Amino acid sequence: MTVSEEVRNPVVVFIIITFGVSSIFWAWMIRAGSYQVGSDLTLIVLLWCPAIAAFATAYYYREGVRGFGFRLGRVRYVVVGYCVPIVYAAASIGIILLLELGDLSGHLSFGQFRNFLDFIIVGTTLSLIAAIGEEVGWRGFLVPHLAKVWDFTRVALVSGIIWALWHYPLFLTLDFSTAGLPLWYALPVFTVGAIGGSFALAWLRLKSGSVWPAVLFHASWNLWTLDFFVPLISQKGFTKYFIGETGAVTAIVVMTGALVFWLLRNALPQ
Repeated sequence: MTVSEEVRNPVVVFIIITFGVSSIFWAWMIRAGSYQVGSDLTLIVLLWCPAIAAFATAYYYREGVRGFGFRLGRVRYVVVGYCVPIVYAAASIGIILLLELGDLSGHLSFGQFRNFLDFIIVGTTLSLIAAIGEEVGWRGFLVPHLAKVWDFTRVALVSGIIWALWHYPLFLTLDFSTAGLPLWYALPVFTVGAIGGSFALAWLRLKSGSVWPAVLFHASWNLWTLDFFVPLISQKGFTKYFIGETGAVTAIVVMTGALVFWLLRNALPQ
């Protein structure tokens, strides 16, 4: 078996298992007409499908989990992973305010949390629970396998496309995360953002040799973007087209970040 086949076969199996197991939960949610079915545990299990597929594939091919990057590695990359989404979100809000696409609401929201400290500690912990499930699969398993045969650009692009496609069933049926935007707009913008984000995530994974910077990136993005920065803006009728995961300004900022990480690709281990 060639190196290409040794990589391709586990990757294909991983993708099949991920989408196959996820489809059980997609069907359940679509039938119920909401992604909030049963309990919060249902959505958590769906978000853990990539990790389940990664473990199953590694077991089947007797690869073990050492290559998943569970060691912490250098703390600075973990810090960078947590801080980059905050920079992305803050830059997006700054641009929206500068261009007068929205106004400060004056409402400092911590979502379901009591205060700022609770938001950071408890919010990050809860966000990590979901983020680990996705990132163990996408960046713990998929990215390192692709990196064995492809350069950084193709690894980031392909992993980002697969990651985005995994979100499509709920986007197409339940308006998941579309913020009330028309699907023809929200889906492409989300896809651009996901692919852009994959450049940062793949770079952090390959540079650090650890999955934890990517996990912290994902958890930080979900927490700070959705629960902190978006509520800061008092939305006009068109503001939702520019803010959040399906906002054009956010997508542009994330793609700008992707360019930065792409320019840093030569710093990655060969």
